[in-house]
Amino acid sequence: MIEPGQDIQPHPSPVASVGRVLLLIAAILLVANLARFAGCVVDDTYISLRYARNLVEGHGPVFNPGERVEGYTNPSLVLLAALFMWLGIDPVTGLQLVLLTAAVATLLGTARLERLGSSREYSGDLPLSLILLAPLQAFAFWSVCPMEAMLFSALLVWALVLTVEEARAGKLRGAVLAFIALAFTRPEGLYVFAVATGTAGAIDLRRSGTRASLRRHGFNLLIFFAAVAPHLVWRRLYYGSWVPNTFTAKTTWSWSQLSTGLTGLGDWAVAFPLLFAGLFVPLLFARSPMQLRHVGGMARPLVSAMAAAWIAYAVAIGGDFMPFFRFFVPVMPLCAVLVAWAGRPWLARLSPA
Repeated sequence: MIEPGQDIQPHPSPVASVGRVLLLIAAILLVANLARFAGCVVDDTYISLRYARNLVEGHGPVFNPGERVEGYTNPSLVLLAALFMWLGIDPVTGLQLVLLTAAVATLLGTARLERLGSSREYSGDLPLSLILLAPLQAFAFWSVCPMEAMLFSALLVWALVLTVEEARAGKLRGAVLAFIALAFTRPEGLYVFAVATGTAGAIDLRRSGTRASLRRHGFNLLIFFAAVAPHLVWRRLYYGSWVPNTFTAKTTWSWSQLSTGLTGLGDWAVAFPLLFAGLFVPLLFARSPMQLRHVGGMARPLVSAMAAAWIAYAVAIGGDFMPFFRFFVPVMPLCAVLVAWAGRPWLARLSPA
């Protein structure tokens, strides 16, 4: 018998209980995979380390002293490795710690992005996207392999989160700083910034009906190029090119390269069919468009556009030869979020009222 004034604690729904178990399993698998891949280093890592060593020794950011060729596409990683060397810290260990931190940031940002774009018909806190993303071997591998993939993924996810939060608040939240860091992590940061700013600007214009909302994007544009342009000019003066030599050497923009990219996309789709299916989730949104009056209206088209744009880019440049689909890693959190958004209404039907 319930006494007057006695608190009634609701029983957790079966869906929530199963979700917690799945999240725990995902966490266990993540830790196991991290331990499995802890010693993995790819050959290209040592290219960046050689540039870092020559920088620390006073020869400048070069592979061979006296030869100015930009054979790296990850300036921020080279600088971090140089910093660790200067401090007397093993650069591989130091970079692995940075990437583990980036992996945690990616998971947190992915869960945040999922909540920002979730429809109001299901307000549960269960991060479905993390259940999809965390147990993947590819996620764990690039969380410890000293390359820039996971750092780029973390910055991309948080750049989108902050862009959505800026739209909700109507004022700056630091999204441009994440985009600047992206541009210094890989050259594709310029492309990502253009897609995200163009998409967000179009959504804001449609939502407000005036150009006043574009001032914030214009300010971000100025800040972004004020930070990135000096590096581009320095690259042109120091290396004699506007883009890294490795990018020019590997990218032909040919039909053969496109065919290779499509083959890579197919292999990725076979390896991660659920994430690949997330690319088609925006078609569901198109059939039932969300109102742009709440923050979910910004998050969904923004993530959809970025996922499609990145897949198109990865295919156009022919994918990558490295293990676990390095060039598809940045889109994996976005696909996990898209799948989670599609799955939340089904959970709402299964959850008790």
